Amino acid sequence: MMDANYNVKLIDFGDARRIDEQLDDDDAQGRRYTFVGTVNYQSPEVINSGQQGFALDIWALGCILFKMFTGTVPFKGTNPHKVYADIKTRNI
Repeated sequence: MMDANYNVKLIDFGDARRIDEQLDDDDAQGRRYTFVGTVNYQSPEVINSGQQGFALDIWALGCILFKMFTGTVPFKGTNPHKVYADIKTRNI
C-alpha cells in the first residue's frame, strides 16, 4: 500500500488500526497488550505478554527481511510451542 506521498507501507489489514484510535487495552503511552499475528513473526515481548510498542514492528520487519533473503522463516518448528520456544531463545 502507498500513502499520500507515495511511500510504500507494509500492512496487515486484519490487525491494522489507526494510531490515534484509543482502545480499552491501551496504556497511557498508547502501547497495546493484545496477542495477534502470525506465529513465526511474533516477538518475545508478545509471546511473554509484555509491553508492546514500535520495537515489535522492527522485529517483524527483521523476520520478513530474513524470509525475503533466505526463502524461509527464521523460526520454524513442528508446532507453535516449539516456534515460541525458539523465538524466546533466539534459536534460528
